[in-house]
Amino acid sequence: MKKILCVDDEPINLMIIEVNLMAEGYEVYKAEDGTAALQMFKEIKPQLVLLDIMMPGISGIDTLKELKKIDPDVPVIMVSGVTDEETAKCALEYGAYDYVTKPIDFDYLNTTILIKLL
Repeated sequence: MKKILCVDDEPINLMIIEVNLMAEGYEVYKAEDGTAALQMFKEIKPQLVLLDIMMPGISGIDTLKELKKIDPDVPVIMVSGVTDEETAKCALEYGAYDYVTKPIDFDYLNTTILIKLL
């Protein structure tokens, strides 16, 4: 079973994402901030990360940079509540695989994950 690490500081968002991804057959792990995400990433070695951009403490972009130092090949899909072309561009420049906005279009997200994890 493919492991996905979901990182968001809003518990309700994590729950919604978890329910959706579990229904698709993924093993889901959750972290509420960048620090916890980095620690969990090292422990579980997920095949993909869903990473919120706006979080207290370590931002999503800074967490992305650290994740890519640990594993440059891990696909990271950035998630944001705002549509900001500069932030999206920055995330992609730092190695994000994709960028999705909230509310999440789960049909799009599921297809994107499926294609990447084939």
